[in-house]
Amino acid sequence: MSESMTFDTPITPDIIGVTDLNPEMIKQLTARLKDASSLHNVWADPILFNGGTILVLLLTTLATLLPTSAYGWAAPLCSALAGLFVAMERALGFGARWRYHREMRFSYESIIDMLDFFPAIPLSERPKYIRDIFAALYAARSRESAIPNAGTNSAPT
Repeated sequence: MSESMTFDTPITPDIIGVTDLNPEMIKQLTARLKDASSLHNVWADPILFNGGTILVLLLTTLATLLPTSAYGWAAPLCSALAGLFVAMERALGFGARWRYHREMRFSYESIIDMLDFFPAIPLSERPKYIRDIFAALYAARSRESAIPNAGTNSAPT
């Protein structure tokens, strides 16, 4: 290792033939995974999805009940708004994005768990466990660009 390189420089391991991970590598991987996980701790998508669902249910209920009241004129408005909110959810995919972010966050957290348990793995099992860690990391990282309803991933839900 060059003397100008510090431990802040990410380590890029060649895992073929690797039988152990040093504590510094585990620490760096864990820190990077925590950062990646925190990017998927979103609040807007679940609020918009669940709030939109509740609002659509309320509006459709009102559209059904209002024609028999003095406010019968509001029924078509409620129906139109409900249709608008359903169309917005279909177009923007708040539910699919919420599930995507949860899956990504928990996939990173499961890799962090694997790294936390690594010191307890018997020496003979470590090479396989290292391959499993990096296979899980590759699978999670390869999904990063797959956010629903964004770019080329905008297939109908």
